[in-house]
Amino acid sequence: MHIALYMFLLTAAILNFSGGVLSVISWFFVKRKYGKIEVKKEKGKASIIIPFKGKNHENIKYFLNQSYGDYEVIVVVDDEEEANKIRYDVKTIISKKLPTCSGKISALLTGIEEAKGSIYVFADGDIRPHKNWLIYLISSLNEKTIATSYRWYFENAILSVWNGAVASILFYNAFNFAWGGSTAIYKNDFEKLGIKEIWKNEIVDDLTLTMVAKKNGYKINFVPQAISEADEEDEFKCMNKEMAWIKFYLPSL
Repeated sequence: MHIALYMFLLTAAILNFSGGVLSVISWFFVKRKYGKIEVKKEKGKASIIIPFKGKNHENIKYFLNQSYGDYEVIVVVDDEEEANKIRYDVKTIISKKLPTCSGKISALLTGIEEAKGSIYVFADGDIRPHKNWLIYLISSLNEKTIATSYRWYFENAILSVWNGAVASILFYNAFNFAWGGSTAIYKNDFEKLGIKEIWKNEIVDDLTLTMVAKKNGYKINFVPQAISEADEEDEFKCMNKEMAWIKFYLPSL
């Protein structure tokens, strides 16, 4: 019994050490591939759609301070009470709650109806994007391509480790996905893929988008330069929720 436990721990330690060495070695390849992005000031008007429920209202100001020229910010809330709490100069609308999909997807679909841009940018209200977040995302966007980034936690150690593990997956095209908290897609491509109709009967927005896009030959570009600081949340609730969704939508991941 003790020998079996010892061998198990030894194997785990070797794998853990190997993973650390691999991450150090892979840094040079990652830096060469992702080190430079040709920043293009304009690719068309962008509509940032933010489902906002019980989030820190101060986060909205980060979306309003973007270096990209032509964009609008659409904040979607559940009711008038929440709308009255928004003190920033943004388009605030009440979500049309659809009975066949999740609350977040209902909010996204409501925001899309009001969007004037040729580029849709889906963002979570708990991130605090830096001023070049939007321009990096859109500069990485091409036809039949979705540009995505990720969040980063700084305070909770367990959540930071989990977050780092997921973020590392996004560097590899075979496993990455369009994270719903920071994703850009051309309106034309969104419509070609029929995502609006598909979302009407779904619970999860980003993994559904990923599944349909990859099935139709679309590429997902991960943009590490657009990683954003995020508010902390219940780490175990977050982990369990994400694992359940991934197991159902993208079991290979």
